[in-house]
Amino acid sequence: DKDDQIIFIREGIIVEHLDSHAIADKSAADLLLECKSNAKNQLLSSTSDPTSILDDMTSCVQKGIAKEIEKANEEITFQSEVRKGMAGLLENYTCADETLNSTEAKSTVIWDGRKVGIIVDRPASKIHTIE
Repeated sequence: DKDDQIIFIREGIIVEHLDSHAIADKSAADLLLECKSNAKNQLLSSTSDPTSILDDMTSCVQKGIAKEIEKANEEITFQSEVRKGMAGLLENYTCADETLNSTEAKSTVIWDGRKVGIIVDRPASKIHTIE
């Protein structure tokens, strides 16, 4: 899924390439480092039993993961709203101009006695024209 990337590096430029996998790896590593550091400090400075320290570390990781999931859900919601808004604008634009040429159908089928042109037919998106 990373095969189509092209990166240009110009002289004197520092480049940091991040993709969703690298961001997730860094976030997980940072979270684990923080929780391990807390556990190590507890081991060195208290008389807590190891089970309690392990429970605290588990709680730390769970809270951190919950925060990351919440951030991801907020981003998904935001992107969904942007797509819905764009779809409404594009729909009005394309449907308002009756003389606008349509993309040629990749295939045609008959549905309920009507000719249907199939332009896009993917699990997440379908574009069909009905004559």
